[in-house]
Amino acid sequence: MREQVVPEGWHVRSWSVWGRLETAAKGVGIVASAAGVLMVTTAASIQISGLGYGLVGVVGVLALLSIVQLLLRIGQKEVTSLVFAVANLLGYAGLVDLVLYAPQATWVPMVFGGAYVAGELIKQRFLAVSGYTENGQSTAQMTNFSRVMAGLHALVAVLALLR
Repeated sequence: MREQVVPEGWHVRSWSVWGRLETAAKGVGIVASAAGVLMVTTAASIQISGLGYGLVGVVGVLALLSIVQLLLRIGQKEVTSLVFAVANLLGYAGLVDLVLYAPQATWVPMVFGGAYVAGELIKQRFLAVSGYTENGQSTAQMTNFSRVMAGLHALVAVLALLR
């Protein structure tokens, strides 16, 4: 395990191909969320029923975790990660809006969840080949957290399909 040395000021880290592939995969989900918000007419009131409650719960937890991620990235002062964290938070905000007000937009959480599962699988490969760590976590701890995140995003896609 090698803890990454973090410069004191704002900086741009050179991410590997795996890091860029993870960002690109998750970027597909963010674009789907933005497209959904722009394309889908939302209802004036919340439209939840059945498994939609579970979907809202999982998406809500993931949205809250994206706020934590944003705060961590601000603390790390790494520009690329911070830009992604902002886009990530906006993607989740759009997803929350769509699962609450546009249940007919099933494709959005399905694409979002699938893209994020792919991104987490890529991240796991990145962690395996790079030994990257941050915030005092071991590579194994980071990999396990990534597995949980992949599972939650898979659950988003499945709940969207079934509701």
